[in-house]
Amino acid sequence: MDTTEEYATMMSKATEILENWKFKNGDYVYRWDKSEAFVLYYSKNHGSPPPRYTMLQFSTPLPRQDQLQEMIDTDIDTLISGFIHTTTHRLMFINKLDVYYKLYFDSMEKIWLGFTMLQKFNKIWDGKDWIKSE
Repeated sequence: MDTTEEYATMMSKATEILENWKFKNGDYVYRWDKSEAFVLYYSKNHGSPPPRYTMLQFSTPLPRQDQLQEMIDTDIDTLISGFIHTTTHRLMFINKLDVYYKLYFDSMEKIWLGFTMLQKFNKIWDGKDWIKSE
């Protein structure tokens, strides 16, 4: 599981994903004030989790691969073949920028995030932000 600050930065700029994110027990979260990741856990005996807006003020969710895969509305065969096609062609969302994908996408979570952003929102990572793909 990628819990790096780089992944947290990519996620913090993926506003389309954050708009619909619902925090759940077991989610990985990056705390900006502590510069570290942790697993979200709250006990039912201690009430409900903090409000979403409070969580987003101090932290950024770090989706696992399975959570990113669930965001793409398609059957598993189409999902996997699309992912293989994309990665086989040197991750086309990076190729359009003429950069080696390993520069920014050095974990499976980052690769799936890039694939999800491209498929759902037609955006690619330029090293600083998600921008519209041409």
